[in-house]
Formats: sequence, structure tokens, C-alpha cells
Amino acid sequence: SRTVLRAMAFEGGEPGAVLSKVNDILARDNTETMFVTLFYAVLDLQSGVLAFSSAGHDDALLLGRAAGSESLGFMGPAVGLVD
Repeated sequence: SRTVLRAMAFEGGEPGAVLSKVNDILARDNTETMFVTLFYAVLDLQSGVLAFSSAGHDDALLLGRAAGSESLGFMGPAVGLVD
């Protein structure tokens, strides 16, 4: 699963689209019903924009220096479970 994620990440795209591609590959012929939970984020160092997507994890928290923390919320199901 790590290799598939890396390969899809190098192709580029928004995190949600990358996780969709990973899911398509891992869900194919998944007779063992195995799955992966993950949080995937890309930080643009020039703009400071953080793009992210989650698959099956509990709510992620964004920790700020002054503001404390902010829940990013649940995003989607674990990767590999459903087509």
C-alpha cells in the first residue's frame, strides 16, 4: 500500500484524487478484504497552503501556535474496502 501511495503521489493531483486512485488499485481483487487507514497531506511551501484528505482515520487535528487546535473532521472510508 505504501508503494502504491508513493507512485500515485508522484503523479500529482489533489490528495482526495490521489487516495481515490490508491483505492481503485487496492480494492481491485481484494478477496482478503484488507484495508488501510491513512491521512495524506501536501504542503505548498511557497504559499503555505496545506491540502489534505483522510481515509478511515479518526478526526485529524490541526495544531496552531496561538489558536490551539482545530478538528479537520472525518473525510472518507478506509482505502481498499470498496470500489
